[in-house]
Amino acid sequence: MFLITGITGALGVEVLRILLRDSIKEDVTVIIRAKSEEHLVTRWTRLLKIASDGAVEPSDVPNFVPLIGDITKVNLGLSESAVSGLVQRVEKIMHIAATVDFDEPLDSCRIINVEGTRHLLTIATDCSNLKQFAHISTLYVAGKRTGDVYENELEHNAGFITNGYEQSKYEAEVLVREYLDILPISIYRMSLLMGCERDGYVHDYGAVQRYLMFMYKGIAPCFPGYADCPLDFLPHDYSAECLMTLFEKKFKKGETYQISSGKTSVALEPWLNLTAQTYAKHSRSWKNGSYNVPDIVEWSTYQLYKKTIFTIDNMEFMKVIRILDSCAEELYCPKVFHREKLNEALGVDDSSIPRYEEYYPRILDHCIETNWGLLLEYSKV
Repeated sequence: MFLITGITGALGVEVLRILLRDSIKEDVTVIIRAKSEEHLVTRWTRLLKIASDGAVEPSDVPNFVPLIGDITKVNLGLSESAVSGLVQRVEKIMHIAATVDFDEPLDSCRIINVEGTRHLLTIATDCSNLKQFAHISTLYVAGKRTGDVYENELEHNAGFITNGYEQSKYEAEVLVREYLDILPISIYRMSLLMGCERDGYVHDYGAVQRYLMFMYKGIAPCFPGYADCPLDFLPHDYSAECLMTLFEKKFKKGETYQISSGKTSVALEPWLNLTAQTYAKHSRSWKNGSYNVPDIVEWSTYQLYKKTIFTIDNMEFMKVIRILDSCAEELYCPKVFHREKLNEALGVDDSSIPRYEEYYPRILDHCIETNWGLLLEYSKV
């Protein structure tokens, strides 16, 4: 049996898509938060539709079983009988569930990202047939480090930018490493996931997508950071394919992989320019120059901009400030996330990494055409 947490998120839904394509006869159990059995069925049905483009109903995959659970609770909030059944049958675990809100307080993040991980590890130690455990982490455990970041590196004292998210994921990795001697664990650090390469689909509209929405509306006049700072982001579907290939076909206990854009990462300035070029295809205001590419500014200039916004008390601009505050410092800490071990395991080189110039405009097209997710055929799970 394959046990998965976090299946309703952006990465999880792509993992589910791959399972429906390649392993539809496998016994899969997924932990989903729900208020009731009826709510669980509703969420599961919608999730299957999203992952299969409407082709699969729950009755089509009776071996894919959703359970109401909550990783923040002991035993994942499951009954003793449910836990007993799992520990006897589970052979593989993939832990994707996490809070990825950049501006969530550290204490709240720890409840999900650290204690949730601890609860799953506790169950894993009782799984007598466990052969593989995947812990999904983030590149941004690197915090305020700058320069080259390699896959075998973790511990540092550089501090963290988004204190809650980054630090809690770092602490979760430290916790997971304490179990390396007793559990078959590998760690997979994910890039910032923007949307899907195949069609531009965006499952979760996070801080970056919200900023892009305000930029499209002309409400984002500046962007703090260094113009040449690398931005490491990748498509959801590509990242999930890398993850599942490593886990299902190339699993190696004790390894850490960075599923990153590595040396091919785009810099801040050309990223903003490509965004503006794409917007000009959709918006007359962008096409005729009424809206312009946000100015890339020094930290001190950004602080002055914030003070001005506070004085005029404009709610829309205040929202932009909140988004930028949650991640802006990252653009003053340039780094490259190396992926040599990943490439070696997959038997590829950097030429296999999707080119942002090709897939990123497709993501923006999708965002605009669906009014930033409000017009999607299947509402967010």
